[in-house]
Amino acid sequence: MYKAKPISPTLLRLLASADLVLQSLESGDLFFDAGAPLERTIAAFEALTAAVDAARRDIPKLSCQASPFARHRSLVLSNGFTGEFFRSLVRSLYYQHGEVTLHPLHARIPKEHHEAALEMVCEYARNGAAAPHLETLIREIEFIDRMEAA
Repeated sequence: MYKAKPISPTLLRLLASADLVLQSLESGDLFFDAGAPLERTIAAFEALTAAVDAARRDIPKLSCQASPFARHRSLVLSNGFTGEFFRSLVRSLYYQHGEVTLHPLHARIPKEHHEAALEMVCEYARNGAAAPHLETLIREIEFIDRMEAA
């Protein structure tokens, strides 16, 4: 079952401040050059500027939260069968263009990891090889493969 992720406070703040600017435009306050309408417009634009600045600072964090390849990196790079399975899954997504057999998923890895695997598959389905953090993760897997081969 799909669980909706909560909207980040940064995004909520950005939306609220953008709404203030739109209200200023709709009310006509944007066109006043003095008094309370001008003060409301300035406050709306200051709020928007602060929200945009906060969003720029939070983009790397939000990107990491959004990418299952970043969120589940430690699982993919872990030792044992589970790590091997996830490395195989990531390799298949990246090199075989998403041709993945999920049958072993149900039978061989712990149930708490099923969602992580499905999130990765869905992220690949949405973005292909351009999925955020996929290429970085594949390079780390290649490094592990080289180290194990040596």
